[in-house]
Amino acid sequence: MYGRKCSYSLPAISADNRSESCCSYGAGGQDKGEPVARYSISVELELGASERINAICERLGMPKKTVIARMIDWFGHQSDEAQVVILNLVRPQSQAAFLRLLAKQAEKRAEEDHGPTK
Repeated sequence: MYGRKCSYSLPAISADNRSESCCSYGAGGQDKGEPVARYSISVELELGASERINAICERLGMPKKTVIARMIDWFGHQSDEAQVVILNLVRPQSQAAFLRLLAKQAEKRAEEDHGPTK
């Protein structure tokens, strides 16, 4: 139902919630053939968020743990500025100035990578 299955029944979990899996799957479900360290956390969701996660998991045919783990991994690879925007940490009265700053920084990075845009 959810794709590949591991040949083990339960991973060994140490006192610090770290587990060693017999197989690891990267994005796209590719078997890398080496054990990977995993950490377990508990997440509390509001009812609406829980319903949206359930709908996503049902539509994609994926377990919640996999979807949430991939979302956390994706979020961790975003820039500091993107994380601030995603977490809605910018006050409404400061959003316009913050977005202008982000646009200037993006333009500067583009110029450094590809030369002037104007």
